[in-house]
Order: sequence, then C-alpha cells, then structure tokens
Amino acid sequence: MQRKALIITIVNLLIIISCGKVKKAPEPLHTHHSPPTLRMKKYFTQGDPLQVLKGTSKNPLSFLKESELGKFQGFILAAISNFQEKSPILLQDSITTGNEPHGNKKQNKIIDNEVYSFKKFTEGDSVYYALFSPTATMRLDFKVTNGLLQLISVKDGDREYAISEIHHYSLKADGNAFSFLFHFYDEFDNKILSSLSFSKDAAQLIIKPSLNHYNFIFRNDKKIRWREEVVELNICMADNHLAEYVRNIADDSMKLWTFRIPQQDFRVKKLDTFPPFSDLNAHCFYTVDNYLIEEQVEYSVPMMTIITPLHSKNKILDADIFIWESEYLKFNYSNDFFRNLKTLEMYHSPTISHEIGHFLGLDHKFDGTKSLMSYLNKDCVTPYRWKPNSIPYLCQYDVDAIRDLYEF
Repeated sequence: MQRKALIITIVNLLIIISCGKVKKAPEPLHTHHSPPTLRMKKYFTQGDPLQVLKGTSKNPLSFLKESELGKFQGFILAAISNFQEKSPILLQDSITTGNEPHGNKKQNKIIDNEVYSFKKFTEGDSVYYALFSPTATMRLDFKVTNGLLQLISVKDGDREYAISEIHHYSLKADGNAFSFLFHFYDEFDNKILSSLSFSKDAAQLIIKPSLNHYNFIFRNDKKIRWREEVVELNICMADNHLAEYVRNIADDSMKLWTFRIPQQDFRVKKLDTFPPFSDLNAHCFYTVDNYLIEEQVEYSVPMMTIITPLHSKNKILDADIFIWESEYLKFNYSNDFFRNLKTLEMYHSPTISHEIGHFLGLDHKFDGTKSLMSYLNKDCVTPYRWKPNSIPYLCQYDVDAIRDLYEF
C-alpha cells in the first residue's frame, strides 16, 4: 500500500536546493539538485524525523494572544516543509545523480496568495479558533488556554490530524511573519515533522527583471534575495570544535560572494544555543547525524539549502543550510568522515561555498557554463583543490549573477 500523509511535500512556495553526488573515490564534494518546480517532492528521514531538532532550543510557548489576534489576520501561507520517517535502507553498490530524481510525479496545487484569517467558535465551555482560507483545503485549529491560542489539530479536506507535540512557535521580530513547528501521526502511523510559515500579505514590490540568463531561485525573472541591511548566517552546531571550523570556512565563503555586493552587510556568527530550522529570526547552518533521502534510494543528498521566500516583496524570508552527515556512509566513507577536521577544508570548502550561493539566492547552472553553482564545478576551484586548504573562487558567471541579483 502506498503511504500517504497530510501534504508530505515541499510546496512550490518553499525552495529546496538539494545537492547530491555519485559514489566514487573520495574527492571534493560537488553538487546537483532538483530544480524547484510545481511538482510534489517527498523527503524522508531514515529513522525518527525529530532527530532534525537534536541540539536545538525549542520554544513551545504560543505568542498568539486572544486579545491581539487582530495583528495576525490576513496572512498568506508562505511555506510548508515536512519530514517523514522511513524504514532503514540497504546501502547501494552505486549511487547515481541527475538533475531530476526518479519517482512518482504529481502536479502540486499552487497556494500563492491564499489569505488566512482566524475565526472564533465555541464548543460547550471551551473556546476555539480556526486559521483558514476560503480557497484552501487546509485548516489549523487552536484551543484557548489562559488567553493563549494553542495549536491542537490540522485538517486537510475531510481528514483531521491531532498534533502530538508543538515544538516551536516563532514570531519574526518585525511581526510580519510567524511559524509553527509540530509533529503528528498520519492514518498509517507515520510520524510527520511539519513546519508552517505565514507572512503578512503586502503590496507587490515591482522589480526590474534581469535581461541576462542568470539562474535565480524560484524564477529567473524574479530577483528574490535578502533585502535587509544586515543578514547573519548562524553556525548552529553542538560540537564547538566542529562549529568553529565550519564557521571559518563559511565566513571565507560568504566573503567570497559578498565582496561583490558591498551595499549589504552579510555576517557569519557561531551560536552557542540555537532554535530549530522553522525559526524565522535565525538563519542557521546545521549538521544532522541522520539520513535524508530522495524517493529513490540510489540518490544521496549530503547537503541541502531550504529557502522561504516572500513573493510579494521579492525577498528571502528565511534560509537554512543542512549537512546530513550520515549520507557520507553511502560513499563508503567512515562514520567520522565529515567530522575529520583535516578533510573538512579539503573536501567541503567548495561545497559550502556552493551552498552559500544558494543561501544568497542563486540557483544551479547546469548548461555547461563555468560556475561554482554548477554540479561539476572544477573550473571554479584552484588546481590544488585535491590537497588540504583547497580554495574555491568565483567564475565570471558567478560574479555577474550575484551583482545582477543584488543590483550592484
């Protein structure tokens, strides 16, 4: 029987840049991805999906005060991300790559501009609220406790799923976006970790489209990027020694890109305590000791960038980078391959620089153009890349694309 669950998908409003690699002799990790489209995408964690939250500081206290609900009326659903558990798999003798993973393909419903509002109803002495849109099948139900709204269930059409645990409530500092992180079980007893993000419906920001053939996230004719004056990428790792090494590499990689766009201040900072990926105020670089796999087990996804855009403002609302450490076992690397600090710079500097390109708003470039954003990006790494301290650099396409995106 095919397992199904409530919207086990990455919807078209959430950009997932997943990067994989073919199994062969150890070498610097180059990447590929599945271009963001309107198709449904299923992502599974091998084992308990709550491992994605390991080491994070969660906030289960709701910010939704019944007396202040007027602040949260008329928000649009910005993003949905779901991770579902799956049984362990056998490692494959060969792991292949391609621009498009195989598997069942379904057309996903476009949910852009679905406006959600809270509506009050009572049942006996209890007071409830529903967060819903007249044009959507999904609805969230809340129970009022001590003046605060607590999420208790999610409805999808005629099916209702009780929330097993709320892990994190997040309200963006400016009050213009919020998110919920929770898990529940579907009708087949599959555990689902789900994040829902909502943003204020704002007037459309008109941006002059690029006249060049640059690949930006979501659509090439929309310049969705960071628009804050200061943006921080936080290193969110429990292993302080590893975190410091990754911070140094990420800092160098960020400067590699942002040297070309000096009008904005991009910083890399290590956090001692950090929230889960659903938090809208912290943009994190995580390591997770758990598998993340595609629909077909022969595909490996060792690194991934999740980007949540606010379309009406052509801006990035949130972005996080993940390294899935155990994915390296598929290449017959040792358990501590990623944590070996001597190999970290040798094998991961180009890949981390590539992921930060995604973090800034660039998509892959798979048409043969020399680019750090291509899968085989050897032309953008120094000839000594096989040795420790290999240093990636930007090709001319990368320089031109990032400057065009940030209009510098």
